[in-house]
Amino acid sequence: GGVALCWSDQHYGVPKNCLLPNRAPNMGNGWETARKKFRSPILTVGPDGTISNLVGNDWAIFKLAHRGCIELIEIDTNHFKGNFPESALIEGCDRPDLLDRDVLNQKELFERNTRSIQWKTLLPRTKLRAHERRYLALKDGGAASAEAASSSSSTDAVLEECGEVTHVRLTIYPDGGVSRLRLYGRPVA
Repeated sequence: GGVALCWSDQHYGVPKNCLLPNRAPNMGNGWETARKKFRSPILTVGPDGTISNLVGNDWAIFKLAHRGCIELIEIDTNHFKGNFPESALIEGCDRPDLLDRDVLNQKELFERNTRSIQWKTLLPRTKLRAHERRYLALKDGGAASAEAASSSSSTDAVLEECGEVTHVRLTIYPDGGVSRLRLYGRPVA
């Protein structure tokens, strides 16, 4: 499986919890960040339905088990009812040159150079909901997308094709909790 490499905040839970099997039995079994202290007294909704004047975000970077093309994402806010993120963005980068390096070396590289990494959008900033398992798929996303769509009533075809990836970055706005993150797709050499 994948590995959580680094993150901006782990106030109540660590991002590696997002990779645990099954659905989370409670909030402590997910990743939850501290509330941002500075919040606008008046929130403005942008054209995409997300709040446009949020201050700050939190992020976590994951190394995938295999280099591949992502076709389906499952993001679950199970048990996070009043403290789920308003929205999330998921990006990928293709760094096969890092796969032979140990995890600590990769962690250091991403922590030092996170702004210089070439990230490609996989899931544009998308509104999340409380206590919900959500599947987000490519249009005509293949077998993984079809299987998830048949098992869930909450499937949205909103992923962008971003090619091959070795790492992903989950960014949540402005803060909150995510219990699980699953990425499905095709491995490539």
